[in-house]
Amino acid sequence: MLEGVRPLAERGEVTLLSAVDDGLELYTDERLLEQILWNLVGNAVRFTAGGTVHVDATGIDGGVSFSVCDNGEGMTAEQLEHAFEKFTSYRGRQEDGGGTGLGLSISSRLAEYLGGTLHAQSTYGEGSRFVVDLPVSAPMDPPAVDNRE
Repeated sequence: MLEGVRPLAERGEVTLLSAVDDGLELYTDERLLEQILWNLVGNAVRFTAGGTVHVDATGIDGGVSFSVCDNGEGMTAEQLEHAFEKFTSYRGRQEDGGGTGLGLSISSRLAEYLGGTLHAQSTYGEGSRFVVDLPVSAPMDPPAVDNRE
């Protein structure tokens, strides 16, 4: 997955780093997890000119935690409060074309669909950290995801 964002990272002079704990087990929808991580890593790379993006996977009690940290622009407390709402796009350099403001909303819904959560921390001017916590096994009958709200 990181190979897909590497060209964008190189254009922005962003260093990509990753670490994965040994022996992690996760039984989930690989395509949906990849979409979540693609959104988070893509955002981090786009908004971290000349910085570093760390992508880590660690074991937690009963699951796996994926963390995407950057030392980019960061968000204000107000921006962070609304970051997971549809069509909310605060971060973004104009030369990157901005975005629709759907990536975080969709990623949050997908994490819930897989039985997990997505949360964020950010400090304006210092960077952001997005964390997806997923259970070892996705629910057999996951809740319906309604993106019409």
